[in-house]
Amino acid sequence: MLEVETPVLGQGGSTDIHLVSLHTLARTDKGQRRLWLQTSPEYHMKRLLAAGSGPIFQLARSFRDGEIGAP
Repeated sequence: MLEVETPVLGQGGSTDIHLVSLHTLARTDKGQRRLWLQTSPEYHMKRLLAAGSGPIFQLARSFRDGEIGAP
């Protein structure tokens, strides 16, 4: 298995109606830009699999508004 690391910031939030995405403002050479923290690495991992990556895994942090993790 191959360990991968997918992006933590993206151009859009989650499309899952049950998840609330968090965003941040990033400074770029063209001014500030709103970027979204990933709620899950699933989308990027599926793209890698579809491109023929073979078996992959990732230990990742995910960010969801309203969830604070395990007690």
